[in-house]
Amino acid sequence: MEQLAACAPPPAMAPVAVAWSVVPVDFTVVKKGPEMAMHDATGGLAFRVAGGGAGGTALFDAAGGVLVTIRTSGQGEWQAFSGSSLEQRHIIFSAKVISTSSSRKEVHVFIPPRSSFEDPKPSYRLLGSTFRRACTIIKGDSIVAQVISNNCVNKIQ
Repeated sequence: MEQLAACAPPPAMAPVAVAWSVVPVDFTVVKKGPEMAMHDATGGLAFRVAGGGAGGTALFDAAGGVLVTIRTSGQGEWQAFSGSSLEQRHIIFSAKVISTSSSRKEVHVFIPPRSSFEDPKPSYRLLGSTFRRACTIIKGDSIVAQVISNNCVNKIQ
């Protein structure tokens, strides 16, 4: 009787490092009444913001599909939902304006499931100055991003 040689297992694959690069993309924003459209560098429609029908404002892709629906309340609170849903299980984030003046705004952003309006610690804090046209995004005690328009300085850490 002839014996078959045992098959050796395939050699182990070495992990491959993947390098992600960030490619900046410029958009031109055109506002007509309550709607906005974002066009890419070639002039093609990339995104559109308009009324979403179910009591919210929606972000549409170029083909007309709903990416995100935003619902606002009269108390300075916003909720963002995936697609055209307004169900709590599809919530992406909630935001609440904490302080506002003519020159300074602070917004707290809560990302579920660990964060909500009842949680005293927001996931992110946005501090903005309308006079300086600047915004700083903070997570915990660290600055995540900062934009200062009047000096043309954009910084992401």
